[in-house]
Amino acid sequence: MDKNLLSRLQKQIEWKSAVKVLLPAVLLVWVWQRGFAVIPLISFVAALGWGYFTESQERKQFRTSFWLTALTTLVGLYMLSGSTALPIALITLFAVAVAVELSFFRFLFTNRSAVYGIYHLALIFATFLIFFASSLQWLSLIYAVLAITLVLQEYFTLEGAHHRMRVVLLSVGTGFLVSEVALLTRTLPLGTVNAAAFMALITLLTRDAIKAHFEGKLSLASVLRGIAIFLFVSVIIFGLSMWRV
Repeated sequence: MDKNLLSRLQKQIEWKSAVKVLLPAVLLVWVWQRGFAVIPLISFVAALGWGYFTESQERKQFRTSFWLTALTTLVGLYMLSGSTALPIALITLFAVAVAVELSFFRFLFTNRSAVYGIYHLALIFATFLIFFASSLQWLSLIYAVLAITLVLQEYFTLEGAHHRMRVVLLSVGTGFLVSEVALLTRTLPLGTVNAAAFMALITLLTRDAIKAHFEGKLSLASVLRGIAIFLFVSVIIFGLSMWRV
């Protein structure tokens, strides 16, 4: 009897999780098809809100990445409104991202630190994709600064950084710093994807250096290793770019 009850509860949880992933994705298709009309947008946000607020209190640790993922997807979908295949691919990636976020809420990953790092890096890459694909405006710059700052703050908090004010200051400083570097990168003929990859690399190495600082593991060897990685990957990125005189 207990096993049957446990089996039924597990199936209910699985079905509920599937609905939390698929319903926002379906509504996002509606938003795209209706040209971002008000009612589809409200329905999409309401479905996301239901999925988020019906989870355990652990969700609060990931609120930044959860809602920033939704916002980034909406902005990206709006920018791709003239295309057909790319919006479908983006919506599919969004559904995968929601499933990953639900797994974060329930701590289903064994190596959580590595998964957090990869997910936050993907979100940073998506942020820079939007930044480089958009026209140079103050709005896109402010979006990049805020997004990078909030993502880094969430990441450092999840990694156990205890000095809250120091986390905030370093996150804000890094957000401004990498955004200024991104402004300079716009002058290079790297292309949108390569430029976003280059900035994601810089943010990753900066993030890892700050994390090592919090853990008391920052050393000359780790700095030199980071510089070597930066030079190696940068050569690849610049080599794949179309340079024109």
